[in-house]
Amino acid sequence: MQGVKVRIIRDPELVGKDLYGYTHPNGAIDLYPDAFTNTEQLVKTIGHERTHTMQIYLYGHPNRFADDPLRLNQELRLNENAAHGIEDSFWQYYQNNKAGRLAGFE
Repeated sequence: MQGVKVRIIRDPELVGKDLYGYTHPNGAIDLYPDAFTNTEQLVKTIGHERTHTMQIYLYGHPNRFADDPLRLNQELRLNENAAHGIEDSFWQYYQNNKAGRLAGFE
């Protein structure tokens, strides 16, 4: 997460709205209250949003297709599918490394 700006949104009106995070076009991340439901949710949300920052860095933000709604929708879906697909990997990595040990190097 080095170099990524993260802002915690503490708006009580957002609790229970199933909003977890948002990645801005500049790669900055907002974390919403539901992201802090438990450790697993937080790790998965951070992994999800971090994936979006990497997507933006590598491919640009999908908003660049704002003049082509079909392409914009396609790019948004592809990015979301990839970010959702990696969440369990972030959680597994956290579980394997939370004690400060790297898997396979104990």
